[in-house]
Amino acid sequence: MTRISWKVAVRLLAFVAMALQTTAWAVGGAGNGTAAAPFGTIQAAANVAGAGDLVLVAPGVYRESVRISHSGTAQAPIVFSSQKTGAAVVSGAEPVGPFLPNPLGVGWTATLPAFVSSQGQGEQCFAAGTRMIEARWPYTSPQALSSPAFAVVGAVVSDSKISGSPDPKLQLHQAVIKVSDLPAGDWQGAGIRLLLGNGYQQVTGQVLASASGQLTISYPTRLGDIVTTYSQFFLFGSAAAFTQAGEWLLDGQNLLLRAPGDASPAGVDIECKQRDFAFDLSGQSYVTLEGFGIFAASVTTDNAAQQIRTGSSIAAASNIVLDQLTVNTPNSIRDLSGDPYTQWTNDSGVVLSGSDNLLSNSSIGNAEGNGVSLAGVGNRVLYNLISDSDQAGCECAAVSTGYNGGGIRTYNLGEEIGYNTLQRSGRALLEISSLGTSSSAPSRIHHNLMSSAVLQTYDNGAIYDFQFALVTFQDGLEVDHNRISASPVGIYLDNLTSGFIVHHNIITSPGEPFLTDGAIIINGATKHLIANNTIYPEWPFIYGILDSENTTDSGVVIRNNIQRGVSLVGAAAVADHNLFWDGVAGSSTDPDFTSVADANFALLAHSQAINAGVAVPGVTNDTRPGSQAVVGNLPDLGAIEFGDTSWIPSAAGDVTAPTVILTTPSDGATYVEGQTVLASFSCSDNAGGSGIARCSGTSRNRGGVGTSSPGTWTFSVVAVDFAGNTSTTVHSYTVTASTASVASVSSKLLRRSRAALLRLFQG
Repeated sequence: MTRISWKVAVRLLAFVAMALQTTAWAVGGAGNGTAAAPFGTIQAAANVAGAGDLVLVAPGVYRESVRISHSGTAQAPIVFSSQKTGAAVVSGAEPVGPFLPNPLGVGWTATLPAFVSSQGQGEQCFAAGTRMIEARWPYTSPQALSSPAFAVVGAVVSDSKISGSPDPKLQLHQAVIKVSDLPAGDWQGAGIRLLLGNGYQQVTGQVLASASGQLTISYPTRLGDIVTTYSQFFLFGSAAAFTQAGEWLLDGQNLLLRAPGDASPAGVDIECKQRDFAFDLSGQSYVTLEGFGIFAASVTTDNAAQQIRTGSSIAAASNIVLDQLTVNTPNSIRDLSGDPYTQWTNDSGVVLSGSDNLLSNSSIGNAEGNGVSLAGVGNRVLYNLISDSDQAGCECAAVSTGYNGGGIRTYNLGEEIGYNTLQRSGRALLEISSLGTSSSAPSRIHHNLMSSAVLQTYDNGAIYDFQFALVTFQDGLEVDHNRISASPVGIYLDNLTSGFIVHHNIITSPGEPFLTDGAIIINGATKHLIANNTIYPEWPFIYGILDSENTTDSGVVIRNNIQRGVSLVGAAAVADHNLFWDGVAGSSTDPDFTSVADANFALLAHSQAINAGVAVPGVTNDTRPGSQAVVGNLPDLGAIEFGDTSWIPSAAGDVTAPTVILTTPSDGATYVEGQTVLASFSCSDNAGGSGIARCSGTSRNRGGVGTSSPGTWTFSVVAVDFAGNTSTTVHSYTVTASTASVASVSSKLLRRSRAALLRLFQG
């Protein structure tokens, strides 16, 4: 296709706009917005653009927060467009400098302007467009922030409640902990990011005092969980952790920095975050943003989205289209000292709030909180790539519908999340606890390619739903035609969930260390229909479908599924026409998949699963696009009807191997015999790739690394995508002899159910 110049493009679009009796505004100069004299800022165009107008933005970096102040109409939307996709970048960062040599030691110093965030976000700095690390121990590289390194508490000397919590829902504790491998130095005043109890959420505390191998810390807790032996943590924001090139440290407004390679920052583009949003469309309707790059900031359709909603209150924004955006590092989360359920789960990342808004064909990466916060009615998230979300390990996800508890919730109804690739998240990929549905406004989660969830915490799944009480009507909510891999639990329908229709999903799950294992977990649930799924736990001892508390499961129906291994469900559940494979090729229960090794679960012609199912209304007679027609007299078992793989994305043309990041054990590390070391690794595929089929390590992610005897050990991680491309990373480490033995970590990290936590919360 022949490219046309910027000026020619502006003149052509201006001609079209005149023919339609609208206006074309140009941005990228220093004039009055005409083609000959473009505006210098996007905000200048936003101030004057009205219904039907086009704002065309030239390539460049625009350091501003644009407040859209007018609405379009259904017949004449306002369109803001990058002249070339991704070339007009709206940045939330500002250059920092000049830098002077640090008079007290290594690195360089500069004054950092105060970042005043309306959301409580924290500082964040970049070198040449790549995020730098706030000084931390153990060190984690910028590329590994989704699966970071953690230290492990060796023993808890004391722990007690203290006064001073600013939030009445929280308790403040003070503890003395032993850390055998704590580096020498003064850690007083450092921040501590800590997984409490069973490690399903992180909190931020402070180091009050330090001594050799010992820390005195304070930390908040809501549900009664406290620090324990084997709790995981890292320290940050301390001079004692300022040991690596590419790190920064903040002392008041004094920025201490070591540029990558310990080069002089004068030769590096150093920037730090100064704005929450690149675009704010609060209250507007019929506005389109297309083709922009967004850096160190986000986009919101409702800048009051952080307010917890009651009843059916929704934002005024409607019919907003966000298309072909590239959003890099939308949020910065340093503070996890507030209520873990409300502090970040409602308004971090791209906020799509209101009614009938659309986010499509966009890429969102490196989000410390949500990739997308969803709230309202009739919003759609379609055909996006969302990678490396919830890098802070909070109650967040690639896409989150927000908080739901105590009768207060974010309101969602009639939402659609489909055809997205979601990969690598500290907790869930889809957090749907406030996703409601109805016959007139049905919600649906479908045709998503999901991998590598729950990289930093425990007790969660790629798709997760938890109900404090029955305040969100979810009967009939569909979860269908999704492929979920490399996540410890695929679909987790936790406490008091009810009425989901889970069908035609393919789930390959490695299970979760230290917890009761299941590829699909239902807990205290009622009325779920789980039909025509293919469930392949990677380890033989993992349940396919599990009620983790083996309750009554009133109204639960499990039908037409193929799964490796067995299920464990309550006595009231109905389970029939399922094929339980013993995992042995050629056995009497073998479903004869095309290739288990390649995660190709299409049935071969002689499979006993063909015509072995029964009709399930709304599931086996689904005629919507991307669904399968029954071939033969009866439905087949499993997610793929024989001869029809139309809903499976093609892997043709994918010749690029996936990426493996192995953080722990680090290559060349030294550990002491019996030391507790927990694996941290993740896998991802490239943009446009076929997706991760398997990400397997010597032990499971977040599980124990071998240190039982002195010597040289290796740890390997293998990633396989759906096209059969493979990557392998191997790290060697040394275990030295010890005079003291360490108890087994697996005997200490026991699962506490969400129902038990609920009782603590209510009591």
